[in-house]
Amino acid sequence: MPIPPTRLLRVAALLTVIAVFAPRHANAQRQTFIDQLITFRLLLFGPYGDEGKGIVNTIDRLSASLTAWDESLRLQERALRLQVANSMSAESAVALARLLADRGRLADALVEVDSALAARPTRQLHTLRGGLLAHMGRDAEAADAYFRAWEFEGSNAVSAYLALALRTSAGTDDSGPIGALVEAQRRGQRLPVGSSIPDLRLIPDRASKTPVFVPAAYADGFDAVAAGDYPRALRSFRAAAARDPLVIDRALQSNEKSLGISRLRAGMMVEAIGPLESAAASNVNSSEAHRLLGTAHGAIGNDSLAVGHLRRAITLAPDDERSRLALARVLRDARRLDEAADSLRETLLHIPRSTEARWMLANVREGLGADATGDLQAAADVPVIAGKSDLYWRASEVCDRRQQFECVVELLRRRVRLDPNDPSAHRQLGLVLNRLGRSDAAFAELAMADLLGGADADSLVATGQLHLEAGRFADAESATRRALALQGDRYEARYVLGRALLRQGRTAEAREQLEMFQRLRDRAMEAQRRSFEASAQRPAAPE
Repeated sequence: MPIPPTRLLRVAALLTVIAVFAPRHANAQRQTFIDQLITFRLLLFGPYGDEGKGIVNTIDRLSASLTAWDESLRLQERALRLQVANSMSAESAVALARLLADRGRLADALVEVDSALAARPTRQLHTLRGGLLAHMGRDAEAADAYFRAWEFEGSNAVSAYLALALRTSAGTDDSGPIGALVEAQRRGQRLPVGSSIPDLRLIPDRASKTPVFVPAAYADGFDAVAAGDYPRALRSFRAAAARDPLVIDRALQSNEKSLGISRLRAGMMVEAIGPLESAAASNVNSSEAHRLLGTAHGAIGNDSLAVGHLRRAITLAPDDERSRLALARVLRDARRLDEAADSLRETLLHIPRSTEARWMLANVREGLGADATGDLQAAADVPVIAGKSDLYWRASEVCDRRQQFECVVELLRRRVRLDPNDPSAHRQLGLVLNRLGRSDAAFAELAMADLLGGADADSLVATGQLHLEAGRFADAESATRRALALQGDRYEARYVLGRALLRQGRTAEAREQLEMFQRLRDRAMEAQRRSFEASAQRPAAPE
């Protein structure tokens, strides 16, 4: 029997409601999963010793939130598939693909995008395809997808930038995308920071300003998270927790340990020592009792006692990364840097996946005046939950000091890809590329920094110079005048502005700017000379 038209309308209305409200519900469940994952990592630091129960409970909550997420996703996926089948709209196809990608199902999302592109290609679909391919490490295909997205809407600044960002082919005509970025600058366009370029990561890198490293014992689980295989991640987390001293150490249940921990949490480090010593004496084979006692002694400056207890903790639990890192911190903070470096090398020999030890070793070696380039580059390659941008920046600074410019460019490119909506990342990469004479690539990065609202005097002077070299004299004038509005004594800006005015036939204005350039440069050189002479005359510090 045919379905009555009124019932068809009710079904269509219900599906519309599902499509409108289910995305919000699915996104809320996804965010709950993320929040629990962040809480889980914070508990794994284990600073107080009572986090074990929370670790187990959070794994259970992660499992429950994943189940709820998958249930809401299935509901929304059915509704969106019906919308795609009925309307073939690009918006529905993009929503479906993003839904799958957010769940880590990148291959499934790519299938949906390719299917939609075959029926009705759009800029949004090509852009999403590029993002999926880039996230899967297929950069050459991603670059082609981004270029096709720009071809659909040549005035779109984001598409223009993406069309340039992954291009590596020599002899490619990039004048079209470059022109789109120039026009966007002329319009004074500003992009919404944080959402302009698609980011498919579960946890955005900007969620932390400093690196949040993956604990070695739980690394396999976090690898599974990065791959989007959340059920495998949960199984791995449970297996790691079952071996974790923070979870299974029986001394954690003692009254003395509980009292000591409560005082640690209250910041009463001195008062915590007594009960923690009693707990260690009653539980001589407890690595956790010695770890916490060593940590407490370190916090109040009892370095020798701290080192002794932490070494005992390591003897009792050689695979416990926390005790090893705590020992290295005590030695580092006591300025026993050679011993700290030896301790960290031993940690890496015993626990090769200790990413935080790798990072700490790089910092300690820098403190010793040693070449930490290799350590920092190795640290830049390790998995990090969030905050890896800072790691790339630190490593690039070391490479820059050693004039390893290709290393600098590679690390800063990774930083841009990690957080594509960070204007400072684009600006810093653009300035380095400009120094190396890579004009088009430099302009693309500097233009994106500007469109994201992150231009400063340095980047605007560089942009003006690039416009001047390309024969865009009015644009060179505009960029350098903006630079001077931010920093009026920039003599480089006066020079570029003077040249731009001269090329536009405005001789009198050009002469005025070039004369000011000469005065400002002479003044800067004189100040530099006086500073050098004062430094040379300063008495040497006694040995």
